[in-house]
Amino acid sequence: MQKSKISNIKQIILENVETSTSHGIPNIFRSRNIILKILWTISVMGSFGYCVYCLSRNFRDFFEFKTNTQIKYERVNQIQFPAITFCNQYPFNINSNSYLIPIMKLGFSQMTSWVFQPDNILNYSNLMEDAKYFLQNQTIVFKNELESIAFTIDFLLISCRFNQNECFKSDFETFFSPKYGFCYKFNGNQSRGIRNIGMTGKKNGLSLELYVGEPTIEYDIGKTSGIELFIHNWSSIPVAEAEGISLPGGLETNIAINQFFMKKQPRPYSNCIEDKYSQNSFSSHFYLETVRLYKQYEQKGCLNLCYHKNIKKKCGCYDPDFFFAESNLFCSFEEFTSCILEYRKSMADSLENLACFEQCPEECDSVKYVYQTSQSNFPSPFYKKILMEFDKALNESKRGYVFENLDKYVLAVNIYYDEIATTTIEETPAKTIEQLVAEIGGFLGLCIGISFLTLIEIFDAIIKILLLFFSKSKINNESK
Repeated sequence: MQKSKISNIKQIILENVETSTSHGIPNIFRSRNIILKILWTISVMGSFGYCVYCLSRNFRDFFEFKTNTQIKYERVNQIQFPAITFCNQYPFNINSNSYLIPIMKLGFSQMTSWVFQPDNILNYSNLMEDAKYFLQNQTIVFKNELESIAFTIDFLLISCRFNQNECFKSDFETFFSPKYGFCYKFNGNQSRGIRNIGMTGKKNGLSLELYVGEPTIEYDIGKTSGIELFIHNWSSIPVAEAEGISLPGGLETNIAINQFFMKKQPRPYSNCIEDKYSQNSFSSHFYLETVRLYKQYEQKGCLNLCYHKNIKKKCGCYDPDFFFAESNLFCSFEEFTSCILEYRKSMADSLENLACFEQCPEECDSVKYVYQTSQSNFPSPFYKKILMEFDKALNESKRGYVFENLDKYVLAVNIYYDEIATTTIEETPAKTIEQLVAEIGGFLGLCIGISFLTLIEIFDAIIKILLLFFSKSKINNESK
C-alpha cells in the first residue's frame, strides 16, 4: 500500500512537470534520448543561473535606494512673493540726538586712534576683524537702547511700493540682529496674510528707496556702507551672511527672482526631515534646539547653531554673530582674537564640523530663490532735487540731505519675479516595488518561462496529492 502511494505521488509530480508551462523543464523529463536530456538540463541550468544573476542585481539596486531627479517647470496664475529683509550695514546713526552718542563717539574715537597707530596699520586685514568685533559688541551692549541710536525704519525708508500700490513702515516688522542692529522684514507676517503676485516686471514687485545715512569720518569704523538685503521664505529668519545681497549707495539695483521648490525623498532614500515642524522627526540635540528657536527646522539654521555651540564649548563664550545668545555670554575682545578667529580657520576640516552635518540633516522640502541683478546710477540730478525738496517738505527735515553727497547715501532696489512660474526639483525612487516585481516577472518569464500562473501549477500538484490521500483514507474506512 505504501509503495502504491509513493508511486501515485511520483506520477502526479511527473505529469505536472511534463505539462508545466515553464520552458525547458518539461523537455528534460519528456525526452527519451539521453543527449537531449543533457542538452536541456544544461540549457535550463544556464538560463536559471543568468536569471538568478539578473534578479540579484535588481534586488541590490532596489535596496541601495537610489533616486532620480525630475525637474518640472509650471506656469501659474499667481505666485507667493518672498519675504524681503533689509539691514543697514552700519548699525548706528551717530548724528542722532541720543544721550548715548557722546559715549559712543568716545569709544569710536579711541578705536580709530588705535587702528591708525603705525605699528597696527601694517596688519590691516586683522584690524578690520577687530573693528568688526568692536562694532558688533557696541550693537550688543546698547541693544536695549537701539531705538534711539540706530537707523530706524522712519529714517531709512524714503518710499515703498508693492504691486503698484504704496506701502508703509507699518508693513515692516522689526527684529534685532547682532551683526546689523535693527533689521526690517516685509511680507513675513502670516497673520496679515502673505502677499501674492500675478504679473512679472518691476512695477509688480517691491520697490524701495532707502537712505543709508552719512557717516562722519572720525567715527566711521566700518569696511562698507550700504544695505544688506535678504530674499527668503516668509517663515525663516535670515542668519547666514552668505545669503545677503549687498546694495551700495548711488545705484538702483534690479533683482529678478525665480522660485524653486526642492523635494527630497524621505527615509530610506535619504536622512532628510519630512515634518520640519515636529520635534519627533529627528533625535539630535541641535535638531531639537533648531525647532525650539526657529519654530521650524532648517538645515542652515541647525548648522549655524552647531557652529556657535562648538565655539561656546571651545572658547567658553559665544561669537558675537550668534543670533540667540544673551549679551553677557558673548566673547570679550581678547577671547575673540585669541580663540574665535583661530577656530574659524580650522573648522572646515575639523571633526566637530563633520559632526554638525551628522546632527543636522537636510529638510525634505525647501524653497529657494534664484536671482539675477542689474544696476544703474541713482539718483539722477533731477531726482536728487526731488528727494531734497521732499525731505524739506516733511514736518522735520529728518535726513538733512547735502546735494553733492546725496548719491553716495541713497539707493533704490526693485525685487520682482522674472516669470510667474515655479520650478520643482523633485527626487523620485529610481526603482519602486512595482518595478521590482515587474522585473522579477520579466526575468523569470524570459529565462525559464515562469509566471504567476505557473506557480498555481505547484498548488495544483499539492491539491492532487492531498486528494489522493483523502480518497485512499476514505476507501480504507469504508472497507472496515
